[in-house]
Amino acid sequence: LNSCRHDVLEGTTQLTLKCLLHYFIQEQKIFSLAYLNERITSFNYGTVDVQNKPSEISRSTFNSSDYTLKQSATQPWCLSRFLPPLIGDLVPKDDERWDNFLIILRIMEFTFVPIITIDKTCYLEVLIEVFLSEFQRLYPERPLVSKMHYLVHIPSWIRRCGPLTHCWCMRYETKHKYFKKIAMLIGNFKNVEKTVAYRH
Repeated sequence: LNSCRHDVLEGTTQLTLKCLLHYFIQEQKIFSLAYLNERITSFNYGTVDVQNKPSEISRSTFNSSDYTLKQSATQPWCLSRFLPPLIGDLVPKDDERWDNFLIILRIMEFTFVPIITIDKTCYLEVLIEVFLSEFQRLYPERPLVSKMHYLVHIPSWIRRCGPLTHCWCMRYETKHKYFKKIAMLIGNFKNVEKTVAYRH
């Protein structure tokens, strides 16, 4: 069972966002990267999402050939959910790439719900199939990464294990990040377990 955090948030979502933004900024020239960053920094994310506020996207990250935006897992989740109010007013009506992005939002919605029915997992299968086929058609120069392939298995994982937020590793990895930070700050690696346990 793969983590939906890695497959959806760190893989599929970041690649989709990067391809979409590259299309809007480089090809269509609807807005600039500086304008997008200005909107990202000035937007009011509310009290719940302010901790997950996405970072500005640097020019080097934007132009890199990899599929990431160099953000933590929760930041692209936040960015993708708030992208419609951030730039939706600038997007042309019936844009196919924007519609494809909206499908991944629906996939995320069903993947991270605390309760889901069997019928909705069947609908999720259809959404994933449509999203992947459309992504390949709209971005032929971008091959699918393995994390996008794992999307196909999410509905069956949900049917076998229940909602994936009940068995994902997000909270554990967040806690582990704290211990890694302590270990790096102290710089003593002789007995790391004792050191971080004492500091905790």
